[in-house]
Amino acid sequence: MSLLNSVEYFIMDSGSKKTIASSYPFSRDLGREAMISLPGFTLINRRYQDAESIMEHYLNCMDYRGIPSEFINGKPVYGDVDTPLWLIDRFHRYLKCVGPEDGKKMLHTYWWGLKNLMKKYAERERDGLLHHKGGTWMDSQHIKRKRVDAVEVQGLWYNALNVMSGFHKLMEDDSDEIGYDAIIERFEENFVDRYWRGRFLADSAVDDSLRPNQLITLSLEFNVVNKTLSRKILNAVDGELLTSFGLRSLSPGDERYVGNWVDDPKNKFNGNVYTWLMGAYIDAFLKNGGQPARVQKLLEPIFRMHMREAALGTVSELFQGDPPHRPGGNLSYSCSIAELLRVHFEHIVGFRK
Repeated sequence: MSLLNSVEYFIMDSGSKKTIASSYPFSRDLGREAMISLPGFTLINRRYQDAESIMEHYLNCMDYRGIPSEFINGKPVYGDVDTPLWLIDRFHRYLKCVGPEDGKKMLHTYWWGLKNLMKKYAERERDGLLHHKGGTWMDSQHIKRKRVDAVEVQGLWYNALNVMSGFHKLMEDDSDEIGYDAIIERFEENFVDRYWRGRFLADSAVDDSLRPNQLITLSLEFNVVNKTLSRKILNAVDGELLTSFGLRSLSPGDERYVGNWVDDPKNKFNGNVYTWLMGAYIDAFLKNGGQPARVQKLLEPIFRMHMREAALGTVSELFQGDPPHRPGGNLSYSCSIAELLRVHFEHIVGFRK
């Protein structure tokens, strides 16, 4: 598969460790992009040493603020609320691939740092939910209204609580200063009531619109949304957000929707299609009774049309919301490529030997 060839251009050296370039032609060392891309670039290829090195690149800079959002001139910059939670999920996926004995060796090195990270996050917890303002992938300097208590952050938080509870057992660590079980119980009691809007989940505490971020919550291994509500969400997404090249960032029925965004960064998340979210959609679709045969059909337009006609063997960052969905953003985007590779190998052809 030609898309696999692009992996070599994205995994790059960073001192004694490795990282993942965010995109081309404007490459940056971004934490969120690296964590989202890690399974598709390393785990499906059994490149476990690369996975370890990439995670260590960020874990070695972990402190009370989390892990770096990016590195500028070699110096870590912090600010994302979701990136450390993505890392915990990726650590969990890595451990499932290499097995508990090998995984425990790496986990032991960073165990106290991860515990302290979760303690800091737990200080923001009320009613089980993680409270924050901004720091998500849909926030930028051009958008004044920051996302408050974003739906995918809640999903990543609940997933991280469960993962870390499991890590405690693996590490035979009986200390539980955070009280994982109690927070998990509070989350399960409150999340759906706070976010459910009849057909789908609110995108944040200040935005009831239909957006695709809820699919991230549905796609994670630990998720509280039951199958009945999940299928309603998927129906809403199918009708308003799903396109041949990914998921619209906002429903066309919303008055803020812009279907043919060109240069206004304020509208970047008001309709543009993001290919990387297809990974979360496919995971949620299959977890809730979707037929595997449909997965190939979902991927074909990108593999057969876009990669041959527009991006020449790679995948763009985004597409316009309205047909014919012209590509835009970076010509080659790590998350788009990695998530397509991941679901292709996880759900269609199996992991590479």
